[in-house]
Amino acid sequence: MELPFNLIGEDRQFENLPSGRSELYISPEPQSLWYYEKKNYSQDDLENVKKCVYNRAKFRCELCNENISQVSDARIIYRYEYNYAPLGKHSCRTLKRILLACADCDDTTNYFKTKNYSQLIKIGKTPIEVHLHITDVLSDFRIKNQIVWITNEGVLEKNGIKRMCVSPEM
Repeated sequence: MELPFNLIGEDRQFENLPSGRSELYISPEPQSLWYYEKKNYSQDDLENVKKCVYNRAKFRCELCNENISQVSDARIIYRYEYNYAPLGKHSCRTLKRILLACADCDDTTNYFKTKNYSQLIKIGKTPIEVHLHITDVLSDFRIKNQIVWITNEGVLEKNGIKRMCVSPEM
């Protein structure tokens, strides 16, 4: 399946810096979503998304601008907007943007799995800024872990990528 250059429903400005570039930051998944990831989609469909984003980004990491020489070396980062619901209701995270990333930036985004933050230093953050960032992220992570999240991935579905199965509602 051929995907459009600009994915329908994707917000290409979501979380951009004033320079227009995307910001590299640590972004752990809430624990209620750890086993969700992208298991509900076929590998072929996800590979098509990766190729689309790779070509659209002109083979460069959208976070640090490093050249990514092969599609197989590219990683995809899905950026979500988290909408908190009143008590007793499910909160929802909505897929807003899909980014191309190099392995180092992807590892940094997944800091709690990799413990790698060297890329934050490489792009110009000071050790104090990194420490404060990790502290803020950990605080936010604790809050998000107290909530049951549902996921809206309409961006994928609007571009013909269908779920293989629907996650049971919690």
